[in-house]
Amino acid sequence: MSELVANLSKVVNNLNKVDFAGLSRELQSLLTNVNQQIAEVNLNKMVAKVTAAAESFEALTGSTEARAAFANLNKTAIDVQGLVTKLDTEVEPVRSELVRTLRSFHDAAESVHKLLGPQSGLGDEAAEALHQVTETAQSLQRLADFLEQNPNALITGRKRPGREP
Repeated sequence: MSELVANLSKVVNNLNKVDFAGLSRELQSLLTNVNQQIAEVNLNKMVAKVTAAAESFEALTGSTEARAAFANLNKTAIDVQGLVTKLDTEVEPVRSELVRTLRSFHDAAESVHKLLGPQSGLGDEAAEALHQVTETAQSLQRLADFLEQNPNALITGRKRPGREP
């Protein structure tokens, strides 16, 4: 019994050392901070912004300019595919057609870029896609320039350093 009383006495002494008032103040302060943080998050404003971005994207994709730009890109892609097929047999006549198609492709990419430029709510994906389209057009232009300087390159391939042709 005396051991039990001694242990209970220790527990009571330890409980007396706990600053319940301080803990209560800290808990109250924590709850106040949490409430302030929650109040600062304006979910209605975020939902409104997401809705506006979706409406902007929908308006963009439904516009006649966007449809024309995408139709132009589709036509240009079909033209490029046809040109690659012809390159196997006709190098020089196809070169000039390739240059015209590349210019058309570049113009289409620029029109899409101009169309999407004011639509800041579309995000980085659209900008990255446009960047890739522009890089593709530049790569095709470099190919056309190379073929203009080396018309036999499709038949013989690129010369390797240190080897005789």
